[in-house]
Amino acid sequence: MFVLLGAWGCGEVAPPRAVDAPSAQELRLENVSVLRWGQGGDSLGNADVLQLSAHAARARLDRARREIRAEDVSVDAFTQSHSADGGPRRVGRLYAETATTDVDAARLVASGHVRIVDDLGRVIETSQVIYTPQDQRVVAPAPVVLRGANFELRAPRVELDLERRQLEIAGPTEAKVEPQRRDK
Repeated sequence: MFVLLGAWGCGEVAPPRAVDAPSAQELRLENVSVLRWGQGGDSLGNADVLQLSAHAARARLDRARREIRAEDVSVDAFTQSHSADGGPRRVGRLYAETATTDVDAARLVASGHVRIVDDLGRVIETSQVIYTPQDQRVVAPAPVVLRGANFELRAPRVELDLERRQLEIAGPTEAKVEPQRRDK
């Protein structure tokens, strides 16, 4: 059949495209969800509580480099205090095009269009954030836009202390603030 097609001027049939196969040290996954549990649910710290819930469209574990890289990522962070219905209370959600972490989860770097939404609906948008769980800090080393119900703030860098729920904003900044409306 190939000879006939070539004789009719249709050209050669292209060989099948090579698939980018993983190496022996690599594991590739699609539609991945991960839950991270920790101690601290009761007053003695004995019960397990949900700390993080993550989802990625695609992920790759490179055992040789001890690195996990994910695409189309969302991560929910939970506090140890419970919501009104008794379940874990979400304190924020991160969205990113990509996220990379080491196997020991000592540091997470989210890149691309990064968006963090807290439990009050405030939004942080930037191109990169670095999360270090040991000190519960989120650093946005690139220009940042923070938005809330009545404000928008632009800054060159932001650091968030999750433990103390404090935000450190590097200057110079540019802000727009509108008076809040009071319902009668």
